[in-house]
Amino acid sequence: KQTVRDVEDSGGKVYNGLQAYPRWGEDPSVSSCALSATWDAIINRHRNGTGAAFRIGGLGTLSEPPTFEVWVCEEQHWCANGTSPFFCFAYHEVNEVFVPWGPNS
Repeated sequence: KQTVRDVEDSGGKVYNGLQAYPRWGEDPSVSSCALSATWDAIINRHRNGTGAAFRIGGLGTLSEPPTFEVWVCEEQHWCANGTSPFFCFAYHEVNEVFVPWGPNS
């Protein structure tokens, strides 16, 4: 099974357009980014198309059960850059927090 560290060590591959970092949330350029929405709010907005647009999915080969298994990207997040209107987070299942990942480029 491939971990985030394996992906980085094997040449910095990109997954879903996002750079994989050695450890979730350790990229200093995005460490101050935060997601204030709750999972309930994200799911409701995703289902009915109201408010901020979200993309959600599983981490696949980058997952680290039981800690990191899913990601969420918010459109027009204040940390998004000119490359993409979406900024993404991995969800820490144990601590129940969104960890900044980076812009979806």
